Amino acid sequence: MIKKHDKKNDPLKGKLVTLKPLQEKFFEEYHRMFSPIVRQALGLPPTCDMQETIKYLQVALVDKHHHMVYCIFENKTNKLIGGIVIRSKEHPNGQLGSWLNEHFWGSGRYQEALYLTLKKYFEETQDNSIFAFVTEENKRSLKAHQKFGFVVAKKLDNDHRPGKYAYLIELTRNKFEQKRKNFK
Repeated sequence: MIKKHDKKNDPLKGKLVTLKPLQEKFFEEYHRMFSPIVRQALGLPPTCDMQETIKYLQVALVDKHHHMVYCIFENKTNKLIGGIVIRSKEHPNGQLGSWLNEHFWGSGRYQEALYLTLKKYFEETQDNSIFAFVTEENKRSLKAHQKFGFVVAKKLDNDHRPGKYAYLIELTRNKFEQKRKNFK
C-alpha cells in the first residue's frame, strides 16, 4: 500500500514532464485543460462546469482508494497538461486512470508520465501488475498503453454505456522492468 500524504508524494521529475501531487491551487487549470475532446475520449459528457470539476477533485484528494494523484506539468512551460492516478485494485474504474490534453498527444509526454508514475508504484508496492480500463472509442489511449507494454487482458461490456465495450489492459512488473531500460 502506498502512503498518500507523506514526503513520498514529492514531485516526480522527468526530462519532458514533472508530476506534482494534486493540490487545490491546480483545480482551475485542471478544469481548463480537461477539454471536451479529452472528456469524450474518456467516455464522459463533453462539458462540465467548474463546480463539478472541483467536487470531483476534492473527492480524489480524500478518497482512500486514490493512492497517488498527480497533475502532469510540461517542464518547458510549467503548464498543467494532464492528470494521472493510481487507485486501489478494488476501485470500479480500474487502478490506473489518466488523461492528457489533446495538444500534447503523440509528443512522448504521456509515455514519460506513465513511466514516472509506474516506477514509483512498482518501487513502493509488492504488486506484480497494474490494470486499467480503456473505452472502445479511445483508440489513441489503447495504442499508447500498448506501446508502453500493456496488453489487452479482456474485452468487457461497458455497464455505463449499453452496447459499448471497454478493454481491461494490464502491465506486469516484468514488462515494466524491460521498458524501464528505455528511460535511463
